[in-house]
Amino acid sequence: MKTISCRYFQWIFLLFFFTWGCEENRWNDMEPDKVYLANPGLQEVNVYNWGTDSINVYVIKSGIGQQNAQLKIEVDPTLLHKYNRTLSEPYELLGDQVYSLVSTTVKMNADDYRASFSFLLNTEALATALAGGKKLALPCRVYVVGASIEKADEPVMEALLVPNLKEPYIRFDFPGIQENTVQVKADQADGFWIYSKVSTNYTTPNQLPFEVVVDEDFVHQYNEENGTNLVPMPASAVDMSSTDWFIPAKGTVRQIACKLLANRLVKPDGSPAYGEYWMPLRLASVAANKINPNAEIQIFRIEYTEN
Repeated sequence: MKTISCRYFQWIFLLFFFTWGCEENRWNDMEPDKVYLANPGLQEVNVYNWGTDSINVYVIKSGIGQQNAQLKIEVDPTLLHKYNRTLSEPYELLGDQVYSLVSTTVKMNADDYRASFSFLLNTEALATALAGGKKLALPCRVYVVGASIEKADEPVMEALLVPNLKEPYIRFDFPGIQENTVQVKADQADGFWIYSKVSTNYTTPNQLPFEVVVDEDFVHQYNEENGTNLVPMPASAVDMSSTDWFIPAKGTVRQIACKLLANRLVKPDGSPAYGEYWMPLRLASVAANKINPNAEIQIFRIEYTEN
């Protein structure tokens, strides 16, 4: 019984020693904690003209994951001079009347792997500052406060942010006159489906309702301006499958569909009005922001034949 007890305790000791040794040595081949910018260097950042928008500067922490980090960000004009020496078209410093920092410091806990600094931009002031084709940039550098953690090499701790001001639009994905003619035959008179896509150039935080209509007047105006004699598709011969179209929340695109009612394409005597038609779909309204004026109309060429 004593022999068994001694062997039992020997095994327990060896197991403890082995586990302790692994715990002590398992980090030997791993890199120590280090911080760096997720996107360093020169970069263009889209900013949308809806009053206030933001630019986020992300910091990554890699390594063992045993250290906290105290970080600070500064706008550094000397960094702009550094980049301008290598650029054919130099940037000017973005004025501080355009932006503000939510916070100049951030703390990362030991188990955090990402943090961010946020610049808030007044987009109206930005539009004024960019007038005349000026090239403006926001040079920023991130520092480690004290010796809380090891920082990466200098180049990956600095960024030159170039705001690209964009109007938030909704649009047809394929605007203008469609290349292929849609062939519709008389035996499809009960309904021929036509599909399209509408999208935004930004991600919508909430549902974004919009309206699509068949615009006969566009064809009449086109004929007057171009001396043509195109025939508009009657709106009465198109059944929009929904009057409540919307871009889904956190989305950018929506497929839409309309049904061509060929049996409503008739002459005054009631016979089928075979022939070629232009069917312009127009984005008539949107609940928020704007419609891209260069992509608000999509024109389908319809050829209605007997067989």
